[in-house]
Amino acid sequence: MIETSTYGETDRIHILVSCDENYLPPLKVMLYSLFNNNPSETFRIHFLYSAVSEMERERLERFIAEVSGGTADLAAYDLNEEFSESPTTFYYTKEMYFRLLAFEALPETIERVIYIDPDCLVLNLIRPLYEMDLEGKLFGAAPHMIPTVQSFNKVRLSLSSEADIKYYYNSGVLLMDLARQRQEIDKNDILHFIETALPVSKILPDQDLLNVVFTEQILPLDERYYNFDSRHHLTYRVMDEEWTLDHMLDQTIILHFCGKKKPWRKHATGRFVSLYKYFKTKTEQADAEVEKSIAFI
Repeated sequence: MIETSTYGETDRIHILVSCDENYLPPLKVMLYSLFNNNPSETFRIHFLYSAVSEMERERLERFIAEVSGGTADLAAYDLNEEFSESPTTFYYTKEMYFRLLAFEALPETIERVIYIDPDCLVLNLIRPLYEMDLEGKLFGAAPHMIPTVQSFNKVRLSLSSEADIKYYYNSGVLLMDLARQRQEIDKNDILHFIETALPVSKILPDQDLLNVVFTEQILPLDERYYNFDSRHHLTYRVMDEEWTLDHMLDQTIILHFCGKKKPWRKHATGRFVSLYKYFKTKTEQADAEVEKSIAFI
């Protein structure tokens, strides 16, 4: 963990991320978009990890410091022993659970944080989300607006648990009240659900956990602003004709490339792939400059 910077904690925005080494390139793209579109903010990036080498962690630290122009720094936490026996798949690694332990892993001086998946782009100012009133809830998250997605997952979880699922939330973007979570969350409840319920259904392990264990403690957010699903842009437009491409680019804070067809894949297609590739190219150029500068030290 690097030294605390001189920026006041009251002004700093705390961002939570988690991934293994395979997802570090897209994580850097997301962070580049965050810094690029929030040039007046100061950030601390809290990185929860297990399968990341010391060299790669240090490279990420340098990338954050250089690309942000010194207005962001990294705090890294090795959670290698957590969830060691938890159910995973080829696509879903144990790092997916780490965000739900943030209340325990992060220092108690950090009272709230925004978790953002690596497969996202931050398109506009993020402070309005960071300062949102959670109305006493532990989390803020976006439920899927698409009726078929809602109904399928609500029925699926209702059949495998006793929870009264009102909404099915996407866990890729979470506003988290860590101070309240430290008071109200029992870590054993999370571990118990993983050990007993998740092995039965591994469709969306961490997301199912969020929706069953914390269903009554989540404030619904409008996904079009805070967790825009790149697969459903046409559906959003049908539901509300105001949501043109220009409107989306002007209003959406976080664009999320949900699903398995990621925009960095060789033959990726989709309306927002070119936008992603723009940020990816800029990120790779910036990363190359960082590595070049290090080579001369």
